Amino acid sequence: KGRVKVFPEHTHTNNNNNSIHHHPNQQPLSDPPVTREEEAEDEDSRDEYKAAPKLPKADLLKTFEDHTGLARVHYGCTVSPQGDALCTVNDLGAIYLYDIDTKKMLFSKRVTGGLFKKKETVFLSCDMSANGNGRLMAAAGADGYVRIWHGSRKAWQQNVMKCHTGKVFCCRFNPTGLKLATASTDKTAQILDVQTEKVEHKLQTRSDAFTCAYNKEGSMLATGGDGDSVRLWDCRDGNMTASFADTSAVWGVGFSQDGTQIITGSMTTEVVIRDLRTLRILKSLKTRKPVHTVQFIRNDKQFVSCGRDSAISVWNSSDFSLQSYTVAPG
Repeated sequence: KGRVKVFPEHTHTNNNNNSIHHHPNQQPLSDPPVTREEEAEDEDSRDEYKAAPKLPKADLLKTFEDHTGLARVHYGCTVSPQGDALCTVNDLGAIYLYDIDTKKMLFSKRVTGGLFKKKETVFLSCDMSANGNGRLMAAAGADGYVRIWHGSRKAWQQNVMKCHTGKVFCCRFNPTGLKLATASTDKTAQILDVQTEKVEHKLQTRSDAFTCAYNKEGSMLATGGDGDSVRLWDCRDGNMTASFADTSAVWGVGFSQDGTQIITGSMTTEVVIRDLRTLRILKSLKTRKPVHTVQFIRNDKQFVSCGRDSAISVWNSSDFSLQSYTVAPG
């Protein structure tokens, strides 16, 4: 904990010819099954949240239905930069776009394959960005493909890119929407040019990559994954500028809006905030269960975390005091 390694001259593997090779026999890592003991612990953890009488609970404002009626898991959801639309993806290879105010479905698409076909298509992550007067949506799949839809209303165009030989656990647009970063279990992250559909930088993460995030300016990319390592990359040339070790596999990473801090969430039930310049640990927090997502909110005064305890928690960034929580139904 707290180990820092800086690699100012470390270079990446640049894929200038944009050739991507698929290895059909490669078996990507699967998530470990949840045991009955873990399920019982999850129930206890939910009860602990419910039993806390002094903490305010966030109100459930709206519920959006999955119209396939078959999906078991929604692995990803994101809100548009304008705050007017919600995008979700599920384990049947379906993507939905909803109007947040009216709850009306604006777009839906189910990719050929799906859970009950021979070739499984499972969406593990999604993201949204603006595209002129239209929208950009991306979905990352367990089949190694990234699919991007762009358009508005009923005029949608889909681009499909085979980027990885392992599962793609995360995809993130940069602030301009012109680049898309991906993180995969093939031990690479990639930065794609959305317009040309070519790989701009192929980043060797040396271990399975589960998450990635851009800073506010889009000049830096952070990747995290197995092997307790978080790596920082210069998006202009794809060089790795720094690396630090967390306590275990990192599933969530994010930058503060002022660009001075980085936050991580790991499988060892820990949230850590570091100074981005020195990578020194400023604060750390032990949670009840592994943390899957972390993000600064409200001008960095607070951050939100969610994980295997089925709760969405809001914390003060200054003292890590828990401000509110929401236990997901079911």
